[in-house]
Amino acid sequence: MGEALVKARAEDLPGYPQRKAIEDKHRSAIRRALEAVSGVSRAVSQAHAQGADSPDHAQAIAQHAVTQNMSADSRPLAQAIGSAMQDAVQAGADRAAADGVAISTTGSRSTGILGSVDSGAQQIMQNSMTRAAAKIAEGLLIGKAVEDITSDVMDAIASDSRADMIAVTQVNIAENLSYLDQIGMAGYPQWEWLAYEGACDYCEEASGLHALDDLSAWNDRHPNCRCAIVLPENANDTIPTEE
Repeated sequence: MGEALVKARAEDLPGYPQRKAIEDKHRSAIRRALEAVSGVSRAVSQAHAQGADSPDHAQAIAQHAVTQNMSADSRPLAQAIGSAMQDAVQAGADRAAADGVAISTTGSRSTGILGSVDSGAQQIMQNSMTRAAAKIAEGLLIGKAVEDITSDVMDAIASDSRADMIAVTQVNIAENLSYLDQIGMAGYPQWEWLAYEGACDYCEEASGLHALDDLSAWNDRHPNCRCAIVLPENANDTIPTEE
């Protein structure tokens, strides 16, 4: 089933240009928001002054230094991601309209994902703390200078590649869920998962038809996923009609 439902390139997937444009629009704001972390230099200096003689010791020192000195403000990231996802929800509705599904309201899945932006941003920034501790521990073990470890920590927290991953992931989630909301409210009972050559094994294996409320394939999505939810072929034949 999967082989017949795979596009040659991610760029060939429905809605890709619109999703990519939204990612490009919001990527810089997301990267800047990831920098809303304080106390990095203090944490690195404290850990460096103590030194470490084993991986476990280094990790313990680094974690303690991060806990004592660093803090993160998730609000700028929530604002940046929320803005991107709002655009993506509209893009999903626009894609559905282009496919002949014109629903003027925002569905429950879209509303739910937009409502989870704050908690999602908090989780990402908490992960920044974990990344920071790992980089400090790594630097201690190989004898890096304070300045070099500090630079490594900031790269791990607020790199262009991390911002890109967040933008791609969140935009894809919001756009696809919005599209799914629209076709569901229009009465379509199924959706199709469309992967591309070079996608992960899971996405290729999940390609094909799914019942409207069967989100098993969707729930196991992964960061940087660019696959798409689409209407099945001959979808109009499945719409219930009034007798």
